[in-house]
Amino acid sequence: MKKSIRFLLSSLVILSACQKDNSNQTPTPPQKKDKHPVQFNVTGFSSSIADFSNGRNSQHAKIAGDSLPAYVHYLAYNVYEASNLRFIKTIYQTQTAAGANFGKITDTLATGSYVVSITATQDSILPNPDGYFGGMANPTNIPDGFAATQPGTDVFNKRMTISVDSGLVNQNVVLDRIVSKLKLVIEDTIPANAKLIGFYPTKYPKVQYSDLPAFYQYREGTITVGWNGNNTYGYYYVPIADTGKRTNFSMETLVLNTTSQQISVRILCLGPNNIVIADKTVNDITLENNKITILRGRLFSTSGGSGGVDVGVDGRWKADSIVVGL
Repeated sequence: MKKSIRFLLSSLVILSACQKDNSNQTPTPPQKKDKHPVQFNVTGFSSSIADFSNGRNSQHAKIAGDSLPAYVHYLAYNVYEASNLRFIKTIYQTQTAAGANFGKITDTLATGSYVVSITATQDSILPNPDGYFGGMANPTNIPDGFAATQPGTDVFNKRMTISVDSGLVNQNVVLDRIVSKLKLVIEDTIPANAKLIGFYPTKYPKVQYSDLPAFYQYREGTITVGWNGNNTYGYYYVPIADTGKRTNFSMETLVLNTTSQQISVRILCLGPNNIVIADKTVNDITLENNKITILRGRLFSTSGGSGGVDVGVDGRWKADSIVVGL
């Protein structure tokens, strides 16, 4: 009996020693993916270019590869996993802060496949609460796009899928315009009591929710109404006194657009106390990416008018504009 007890105690001591030895072993750390350098150089644009103000003068025409800061001043670089579009990181650049390095993006990414979205604009696209994933109802630190407002800003974007391995990713990027220009030209004389001229673009044909979306989503590369559902284009007015024009009045706005779509435009002239002086709606208007749609005609009378229409090339826009009579 004593031999059995002695054997049992010896076994317990050996087992305890084994357990103690195992507890002192250092666990193997998880393997980290190596990170590799990634470089992008935003070099220019995909179409011939010129300043908007000089668009009808061919002497000002320039070609792709012109100085980036001459046309855009803000840049957003966003990276997502290709398999599930999970957000990885973002880099913002401003022309003022980046100086000569504006448009040159240096990053490091682990081995894998990624979706990269690079967006450049004339005006600031630094995120507001609506620009974060979840919107104002559920803001996070993940930027997911920007909300456009009228009269709009020129916007360029390139969305691409890249594979990162042991080699250096170093490529030049040419951006594509993702807006259309909507221009109104009034040929008759504006009444002396008129204070404001404005327009309101909507979808055509009209449905329950006809407002045009005004939020560009980096993750999907789509134009939506934003996470709070309120990012749409509304009425846009220009005070006549600011232009000093009662004849040959014109106004314009830039609208986010990556395809071709049909819209309606309501044109309004308001007098003192916002009394409606003129109200006209033009339906079934074509709005195409990187093109100008010109609404041209008489708002206050139906007789007369200029016979032909002068269609010009406006800067970086494609040469063929779309002209619609009022």
